[in-house]
Amino acid sequence: MTETLESTGRGPRVPLRITLVAVLVALVAVALAAAGFGLGMFQVPNMAIVMTEFPASQQGAAGGFTFLARTLGVVVGVLGLAHLFAARRLVVGLAPAAAEAFLVAGITVAVAAVVAAATRGGAR
Repeated sequence: MTETLESTGRGPRVPLRITLVAVLVALVAVALAAAGFGLGMFQVPNMAIVMTEFPASQQGAAGGFTFLARTLGVVVGVLGLAHLFAARRLVVGLAPAAAEAFLVAGITVAVAAVVAAATRGGAR
């Protein structure tokens, strides 16, 4: 007896898995591109503003401290979210813990944006 792919139930699974992987890879690529674009749009103007506040003899140190502060912020943020995720994963499971960590990250970014917008007018 000759079995077709449809009769065994194996036919659509392989293309579906390949399609799912391709979609996930594309989503990750788009997310990384957006993050890279946003970071690039921030870093150059931020560094230019920092450099204008220091004399030429101190611009190297100012740039180094600016980079250090940005790196420490990233490390502390990732550490905090990883700790939150690990603690909540044991209680609520993988997907809800990831959703909670992303929600906390989004709220943190929104609060930081509001604070930055509120304090920008008085800075100069």
